[in-house]
Amino acid sequence: MLKRRHRYDFALPCSGADLQLRATATGRAILQWSQAATEPVLVSPNNMKRLLLPFFLVTLIWLVGDTSTPTITAATSTSPTSWLGNISTRSFVQTGDNVMIGGFIVQGTGTKRVIIRAIGPELTQYGITNALANPTLELHNATGALLGSNDNWQTTIIGGIIASNQVSDIQNSGHAPTAASESAIIANLAPGNYSAIVRGVSNTIGVALVEAYDLSPGTTSVLGNISTRGFVQTGESVMIGGFTVQGTGAKSVIIRAIGPELTQYGITNALANPTLELYNAAGTLIASNDNWQTTIIGGIITSNQVSDIQNSGHAPTEARESAIIANLTPGNYTAIVRGVNNTTGVALVEAYDLDPQVPVDVVPVVPKGIVSMGASDVILNDSRIVGLDVGGKWEDIEATEGVYDWSSIDSQLAQATAHGKKVIFGIVSGGIHVPDWLLANYPDIQTFTFINPNPYSPNYGQPLTIPVFWDPIFLAKKIALIQAAGAHYAANPNIVIVACSFANAVSIDWNIPHTDQDIANWIEAGYTTELMVNTGKMIIDATMAAFPNQNVVLPMGLGAPGLDPTATYLAETIVDYATTTYGRFITQSCSLAATTPDPSTVVFNWLVLFDQCPNVATQMLWNVSGDTTYRMNGGIPGNKQTILLNAITIGARYGTQYQEIYEADLEDPDMSSVIDTANTLLTVTPPPPAAPSNLNGTSSDPHVVNLTWNDNANNELGYRIESKIGANGTYELVTTLGQNTTAGTITSLLEGTQYYFRVQGVNAGGRSAYSNETSVTTPP
Repeated sequence: MLKRRHRYDFALPCSGADLQLRATATGRAILQWSQAATEPVLVSPNNMKRLLLPFFLVTLIWLVGDTSTPTITAATSTSPTSWLGNISTRSFVQTGDNVMIGGFIVQGTGTKRVIIRAIGPELTQYGITNALANPTLELHNATGALLGSNDNWQTTIIGGIIASNQVSDIQNSGHAPTAASESAIIANLAPGNYSAIVRGVSNTIGVALVEAYDLSPGTTSVLGNISTRGFVQTGESVMIGGFTVQGTGAKSVIIRAIGPELTQYGITNALANPTLELYNAAGTLIASNDNWQTTIIGGIITSNQVSDIQNSGHAPTEARESAIIANLTPGNYTAIVRGVNNTTGVALVEAYDLDPQVPVDVVPVVPKGIVSMGASDVILNDSRIVGLDVGGKWEDIEATEGVYDWSSIDSQLAQATAHGKKVIFGIVSGGIHVPDWLLANYPDIQTFTFINPNPYSPNYGQPLTIPVFWDPIFLAKKIALIQAAGAHYAANPNIVIVACSFANAVSIDWNIPHTDQDIANWIEAGYTTELMVNTGKMIIDATMAAFPNQNVVLPMGLGAPGLDPTATYLAETIVDYATTTYGRFITQSCSLAATTPDPSTVVFNWLVLFDQCPNVATQMLWNVSGDTTYRMNGGIPGNKQTILLNAITIGARYGTQYQEIYEADLEDPDMSSVIDTANTLLTVTPPPPAAPSNLNGTSSDPHVVNLTWNDNANNELGYRIESKIGANGTYELVTTLGQNTTAGTITSLLEGTQYYFRVQGVNAGGRSAYSNETSVTTPP
């Protein structure tokens, strides 16, 4: 129970400033801070947050038994911004596995216009005697699909994303190659991973450059993180990676030289022992490394870096590989990779942004397609699978309080990155998944015991004891885990979504025990809707703060009967809070099956999901392959391909951006055609629907309004109805109806009240413009 509260108001010098708050107390305290004096944004005794609003309210809450004097100090600052941009790598281009492959990432929310170049003959003026005479260029996306190609930039090759002649655009870009035999492509690229492959015409060999230049700086996306693979020789044929730090402030980066690790991906002639040197624009050596577990002090490296490299999320997997962490001021930099004792072989040179915070509020795009719940070799090499679930359990990660073992997750991430898979990151924490020390060291944590009713769970029928979801000590420890995970992984560009949970008794999925006995026990334990809402907001805030560069997903479900105002009130409230407060939020259901109701007849928790279309995702309830209980079909026997296809199709009708499918089904050869269909359904983005029109409303009942409108779309999944009270009210979502709908009845309204309504079409590609606004006054 809470003892007392102290409130403090602060004003920032500008929006976008950093606020550092410190709360000092001798006992246990909770610090709540809220934008514009609304709801709490973060709960932590000591933390920092970038604020988008200039006014802030702080509440310091002391727990029973704490008699300390409250002290809060605040300091604000505006931070300079910087980012990686304009990448180039020079290497010796051979044939087969020894061609040059330049990788880069477009990060953010909008498309990025870039020019990619393959340069050869131009290098001769810089003393390169064995330049590649006629380089060709191919651009591929993360699935390996060819997006565009070029051989001689003055002749455009139409195809893929190249729909018209590019010669004039290349000439006007400021980056036209100087030799006609060199290649270039201009592309408008959505956020994601891309690879540029440079070869020699007719399998010729020689030294070449692969480059990518940002033609649209200042947009809501950036070029980030370079990774180029090439054949490292000696002399002028070593590999040289160039990148630019742009902006006004220093940028923390890790540069890596990778060789032995490549053997696990089929590279038989990997560079056995790569060394790494970092130079500034003046050609001055500012750092070097040979074997990342041994720091070479000198230049800008003044202390041991091994621990920092381990905690960066980008530690090499082989001791002979090299890495440097550097805080670099804006300018041009060059990383040179050589082999020890002039050895040769295939290697990677990479640069990763360890603080990818700008442009402000730029986050990776939500992946569209199939996400696997496992990562076998079959799945890793299946281009139809765009993402992987990666994570672990709290009890495995923090077996000793404050000591975190990230090694298993690091290995999973490296595997996903190497295969071009996006990552949905999640740590199962809370419920039965807590470390032993939590309840042993903190006996004051309030607990709850229930019998697990799920026959598909390994502890089915057993009594399970968990911390109550709202216990303040438990929450403080869980939030500390979230913060530690963010410190380790928030800078990882391959993590595009982070999962969180707060009402999870058994797994990461929403699960509030709800037998009659459970309900009675919850009431006895002090369950209130307000406690649960505040808990959900705390976890959302903490996850958003720890992972400012990722989208956040919450699996949601039904509340326990009789505990909340309605079965969906808790989920609706938390989803609405996360969506309106942050935007970069995805609503998920983890129970997609062939028996899931169609959106046209949807009720309860599936309506909560449909309300948020298209920012939604699903997970299959179970696997179909090898399951003799037909759980995915309500226990009714059926063809396994048909059952999974029905589930996928229904999920697509909700506008899902991605669907998580069990590994067993993705590995089953019999399911290949189903996975093909799923890939097509989920990866094709339709244009948003045409806006509805001629919205009219009538009311003959004090509590009911009937609406009609014209359906002008042929690709909508449904229609969102929003309302407000009075001309100066704020529109809020009322409900979402299915496709081909032209009428809706709104109930439970106030008598004698003027309501305004508007309607909006929705599909997986987005939402339409609004219809006209109509006003209806209910009779008294």
